[in-house]
Amino acid sequence: MADNLTPTPKAPRSRAAQDQALANRTNEIRTKVIAARGTTELLTLMKTRGVEAAEFDAGLSKCDAVQATFDARQAAIIAARDAGKVLKAADVAARSGYVDFRKIAQRVLKDNPTAKAALCLPERLLQDQQKFLTDVETAYNSGLSHSTYLRALTTRGYDAAAIQAELAKLKALVQAGADLDSAQKAATRATADREAAARAMDEWWADLCPVAEVALKGRPDLLGLLGL
Repeated sequence: MADNLTPTPKAPRSRAAQDQALANRTNEIRTKVIAARGTTELLTLMKTRGVEAAEFDAGLSKCDAVQATFDARQAAIIAARDAGKVLKAADVAARSGYVDFRKIAQRVLKDNPTAKAALCLPERLLQDQQKFLTDVETAYNSGLSHSTYLRALTTRGYDAAAIQAELAKLKALVQAGADLDSAQKAATRATADREAAARAMDEWWADLCPVAEVALKGRPDLLGLLGL
């Protein structure tokens, strides 16, 4: 007796494959609708079932909407990807900037334990992004607000302007994070818009096809224009 084999489930299609399938479907429907819209006999027969030429125009508009939202989504994804790169660069700049600052502070303030504790934060405390932003900003501001710290730091190039420049890197990092969050939300909205447009196009096409099959039953040549 043959063994009862459990069928292997199909792997879900990748996002790229789904995107390509939608693009292909949209182009196919548009091509069929354009062919139908330009055929007088087909329009006359469809009119007997209540489908006016304007309905084909509406279908084309739905195809155009899918294309427009498809393009908008692609642009949004690229914008989110670029924002991610900016965030990564800002993070590297801010963290490497603090590493350099800490190295200098540890040496010039080696005889001042209080100053070292305030300015030289251990790496283990800086893994969390929010703690890094908050604690390092506090360290820089401490360097600025204590004249003895600042005099020592200035001897190795960290005067007030240089520390302010490091603070600016932290602000750039915060802004880059906010920009990425905004870009990701925009990409999510763009995806939802595209899916809604695709559903509207598919529903319109699904409504049209059975009507065409009845109206054009005796004209396989005209049905062929619609791929039916």
